[in-house]
This record gives sequence, structure tokens and C-alpha cells, in this order.
Amino acid sequence: MIRFELDGCSVALGGIAATGGSRRDAERTAIAGMLAEVAGRPVTILHRPDGSPYTDTLPVHISISHSGAWGALLWSSSPGFGIDIEETDRIGQLGRVAPRFLNPDELKYYSAQPAGLLRAWTLKEATFKAAGLPDVADLREIKLPCGDHGEITLRDRRLEIVFSGPTDGGPYMSVVRQAR
Repeated sequence: MIRFELDGCSVALGGIAATGGSRRDAERTAIAGMLAEVAGRPVTILHRPDGSPYTDTLPVHISISHSGAWGALLWSSSPGFGIDIEETDRIGQLGRVAPRFLNPDELKYYSAQPAGLLRAWTLKEATFKAAGLPDVADLREIKLPCGDHGEITLRDRRLEIVFSGPTDGGPYMSVVRQAR
């Protein structure tokens, strides 16, 4: 497991081992193992009606993501963070579906960059989690900055990018938080 600190949160990245069970069971086991290692004891992960994860025995807010062979766990003493990871081999698949999650300006900007569609997808997914709005049906509602700097907006919420980029030997990752 790889652990690191970002501005206002901590992140753990770890592998998801293939088991004899389902892929979903393997993902749950890997994330539960990461949380147990971080907490120093087993901790049950619960889910709210909207699907967002939480624990009722630790005084932290958590966000979870998984993609292929990788799982990610974010924890913070403050709410309003979201994380998403994607393996880099998804670029071709994202190219086919990009018009369904990017507005025309975003599509032009992000598709012109190496790994730009991975960045856009992970930013939108992390924003969805950080904003805490369960009724977002169309990711095009999330407005990404088309430049090196800027805020992400979703309805009346302003969010900021904490990190977005490749990880050493691992997946592409984005972390977003509600603006302070």
C-alpha cells in the first residue's frame, strides 16, 4: 500500500488481488484492508442511501474509488472531498463516450491533451463525490476549467482540484474538494 498526504486529506493506493469470489467482493476486501491498516484495526464501511461510504467508528470522512487492479481510499477530518482513479488503458474507451460526459468546450480542450480524457473523467467523478449531490444524472452539469487553473462548478457549488495526474506506477488519480 502506498500512502501520501495531500492538502487537507490523506490517500492510500493499493492493489486489488484476484480472488475466487466476485470482482466486487475483491474490491470491498481490498478497501477494507486499507482502512484497517490506516486505522490500526478492522473498521466496517457502511453506505448511505445515495451510495456514499462512511464509517461510524472513526472520526473521519472517506471517499473510495477502484479501477481494475487498483483501489484508492481517501480520508479527512473535513467533509467535502472526493477521489477517483482510472487505469491508463481506458483512454480509448473514454474517447468513444466523451461527448456523453463533456460539454463541447471541455471536449475540445481535454481531448487535445495527452491523458486529457482520463483527467476530465476522474475530475468529474471526484467532483460528483465531493459535491455530495446525489441527483446529478448528467456529468455535463459539472463544469471543468479549460485551462491550467480555475474552479470546477456544479450548480451552486464551487470545487477545487487538490491533485490530478498519474501516480508512480499506478492509476491516474484526481482528488477534488469543496472550495473553502
